[in-house]
Amino acid sequence: MSRAEQVIVQSFFEKFAKNQLSFNLNIVFSTKVYHIQNTKKS
Repeated sequence: MSRAEQVIVQSFFEKFAKNQLSFNLNIVFSTKVYHIQNTKKS
């Protein structure tokens, strides 16, 4: 694999990892908010 290909693959994986991380954080955050709203109702 050439140097340019390595750079492309690396940047792709970094973007993918960042997207996964923010996606997971969004799920955690929204479930926390959901639980807080439910406990306030009851």
